[in-house]
Amino acid sequence: MMLVFMLGFLILGVQSYGPMSQLLNLTSDSNDDMYISRLPMEGQSLLRVRRGSVDMRFAKEVLDEHNKYRRMHGVPPLTLSTSMCNKAQNYADKLTSIGWLKHSGPGENLSQRGVSPSGKEIVSAWYNEISSYKNYFGKEPPSGLLLSYGHFTQVVWKGSRELGVGLAKKNGKSYVVAQYNPPGNMRTDYANNVPRAKA
Repeated sequence: MMLVFMLGFLILGVQSYGPMSQLLNLTSDSNDDMYISRLPMEGQSLLRVRRGSVDMRFAKEVLDEHNKYRRMHGVPPLTLSTSMCNKAQNYADKLTSIGWLKHSGPGENLSQRGVSPSGKEIVSAWYNEISSYKNYFGKEPPSGLLLSYGHFTQVVWKGSRELGVGLAKKNGKSYVVAQYNPPGNMRTDYANNVPRAKA
């Protein structure tokens, strides 16, 4: 009876925030708080969020910062994929258990920051690796130097179309995962996918 009452209360409460289709997630269990999060495209802030949920406000900030730089390089914008965000979130949660950054596969940028990172500072740090790439526009860069420029090239990779973003926090650290589809940083394709910034 108590569970039925609580669910009824929560559903009534949800109605004040908009239709159910606008909710990203609604869940509860014995170990986690109930959380409700709305897509931020309508300017709404995230309500109570528990570990395992996707912070779509943060994801949208990361997306917007990517597309700012992609416009500078004349490549198509990325779109935010809900399914990819869920996947990226699952991996961000896994990184909190690992305790360090380890790639899950190609087409992925990772970052470890303090407890309250901004999407702007993270993507800006990735983009600033352009300083290590300035001599390679229009040609294939040395694969051995990927760690010095790989975040930048993935941010502006022309062939990438979709983005998923995850953010997880533990022990004063934040783990950020950005995953791209199709993945970038493919050998022999740099000249066609990483153009110079437009004047």
